[in-house]
Amino acid sequence: MAQLIKLYDYISLYEHDVYRYPSQFIHLKKQQWDKVSSAWENDSSHSVMKVSHAPDLNTEDGNEKKPFLKRFKSKRIKAGEETPKLNPLVNDTAIEDEELQFPFTTIPKTMEDLKLLFLDYIYRFQIRWASSTLREKSIVDQSVYRDQLLRNFVQRLPDHYLLLYRPVFQLKNAQVELDIILIGTAEIYCITLIEELDDTVFTGSKEKFWVARRGDHEKKSA
Repeated sequence: MAQLIKLYDYISLYEHDVYRYPSQFIHLKKQQWDKVSSAWENDSSHSVMKVSHAPDLNTEDGNEKKPFLKRFKSKRIKAGEETPKLNPLVNDTAIEDEELQFPFTTIPKTMEDLKLLFLDYIYRFQIRWASSTLREKSIVDQSVYRDQLLRNFVQRLPDHYLLLYRPVFQLKNAQVELDIILIGTAEIYCITLIEELDDTVFTGSKEKFWVARRGDHEKKSA
């Protein structure tokens, strides 16, 4: 997964030590995947689950209705056994935040299901690191978590790519928002998305626009 090091004008954990956190992320990601996949393969998913603390719902007849995860966990524990302690997935020394504990909202039936759940967890983790430091936290708009383009960049690229997603820079007295910057091991890509209907052909020009051609129609696109 690409590492999201800058998001809009939010503060970022990477801004304090851009050399340390990329390697720490790779190590932490591998460590947590090994833990989760091992627990799933050994049929002990409850050992890495985050149990919801939401109040139990009552049915109309007054009987207590247990949340799904608690019902699943109760089936895993034999009568008379001590309830096992649920360990948080993320090391507390790395970052202390309940949002970054791995939540099993559903029990994965296959390894592919588990991978998808883990990718969603890491995606949230990356947004968290790209919007906070050890002492400060930006208020992240909920639309960021639903941004499919951002999700595709983060989840489909290798770990060694560093992503700046629509970063805002301060140039003298003005703030300048860019599009997408992708930093690889040997190259830097500046990406601007241009969207039109299918079968549209774009041609660059020396001026500050693209020429979009679709059939006999032609128009300029900034």
